[in-house]
Amino acid sequence: MSASRKPSRKDLKKDDEFVARGREVVAWASAYSRQLVAVAVGIVLIVVIGTATTAVNQRRATQAARALGSALAIAERPVLDVDVQPAGMPGDAFRDEEEKRDAYVQALEEIRAEHRRTPAAALANLYLGDVALELEEYDQAMTHYETFLSEAPRGHKMRFAALEGIAIIHESRGELEQAIDASKELARADNEFYRPFALLRQARILGELERYPEARDAAQQVVDEFAGSDAVRDARDLLSRLPEQEGSAVEDVAEN
Repeated sequence: MSASRKPSRKDLKKDDEFVARGREVVAWASAYSRQLVAVAVGIVLIVVIGTATTAVNQRRATQAARALGSALAIAERPVLDVDVQPAGMPGDAFRDEEEKRDAYVQALEEIRAEHRRTPAAALANLYLGDVALELEEYDQAMTHYETFLSEAPRGHKMRFAALEGIAIIHESRGELEQAIDASKELARADNEFYRPFALLRQARILGELERYPEARDAAQQVVDEFAGSDAVRDARDLLSRLPEQEGSAVEDVAEN
């Protein structure tokens, strides 16, 4: 595509390398699920220590955190390989991904029911939201994310994950203004890795809405403030395709 022409809507909505790298992050998370389980349980235990006001509350919260660790450990259990004889697979292997997902969801739902008003129960909503989002069950995912945000402390280290999920849901529904608002809140979250990607999402959606000066400002902020981020290259690419002024005509031409 020539850098001199105005971008088409197809250009601004393309599945760029930024999105592809996001998928690589998901793959990394799956490969390192054991470490993520330890981190998640560690977060819960930190919150327990900081918020439990009595020994009874701390004991309840600690039990809930351990239950959450067991639930998240399901994510690292293997699925039966059709090319391998069942006898050669571990005894805790699932028959298929659906059975594994069902077991995971059931364990998280039990935490919500049996350990209500604990940090672990709040986090269970976050992970249930992720499952629903993956299945494109957007209403259910939104409910879980919003419940997590209402129950988790304002400074919770995992708030960014729920905000990202909400932004994805709004964009998937075509609710672009709400997606921008969610991305702005995500950009204010205490997570330096996700902030430039949240700004890049804002820039891309603003470009789709033909609010080009705002889009350029958001993309330029990524370039100026996050030099070490993988988002910078995509921000530069977006800047090269965005018109300078709002209301400029957008050519809907095919890729060269």
